[in-house]
Amino acid sequence: MTTTSPGKASGVGGEATIQASPEDYWQRYWQHQAAESLGSAAQVQVQRTWQGRPITDAEFRPIVDWILDQLRPGLDDVVLDLCCGNGAITHHLARRSARVLGVDFAQDLLRHVDREGHPNIELQQGDIRRCEFPADSFDRILLYAGLQYLTQGETVLLMRRLRDWLRPGGRVLIGDVPDADRMWDFFDSVSRRAAHFEQLVAGEPIIGTWFAPQWLAHLARDSGFATAEVLLQPKTLPYAHFRFELLLS
Repeated sequence: MTTTSPGKASGVGGEATIQASPEDYWQRYWQHQAAESLGSAAQVQVQRTWQGRPITDAEFRPIVDWILDQLRPGLDDVVLDLCCGNGAITHHLARRSARVLGVDFAQDLLRHVDREGHPNIELQQGDIRRCEFPADSFDRILLYAGLQYLTQGETVLLMRRLRDWLRPGGRVLIGDVPDADRMWDFFDSVSRRAAHFEQLVAGEPIIGTWFAPQWLAHLARDSGFATAEVLLQPKTLPYAHFRFELLLS
């Protein structure tokens, strides 16, 4: 597997410059997790787990199908996959589009992306908070299970960039977002709440930023998106009780 050199992504939507970002908690967390899980199962690598166990292929497939149903990539489309991790979802996007650019700052996760089997995938190691692409670069943009690692302020800036990067008629799916209105459905016991509060004190949050769905929808509309639809995940998905999606066009 090969990647483009840090700082530039060739061939997709022009040239992209991604500046190095300062170390922060989530960068350290994911760099450590990626290095420690190199020989682990794919879902362990990206911590797609529930109650200490990785989700199964049977549990993961409905997640992929849900994403594809909402994003609807076409065979001529150029797709941006932000926080692509080990490519577990990127591979499926590549089979249904012309080109995919996957961005993640954990090089040890990018190593797992199968570019030999999917030659239309390009990879960029970098921080999504500092991505810069020309306007109208992508037909579809996916950010799945990654928004929680941004602050609200960083989310405002990213949302404006997403609008600029999207081509007319395109779609953006921001998925698997922790729902602030249902936080206590996740921290649903005294012990889980105690761990939550203690890790906030330590500056090591268990989940990251929780977003109110309407806050995110208002931000998207005010950033220039014509439509911003809050979607509840199907109950068959493993995290449906505390996460939601936002579909933009």
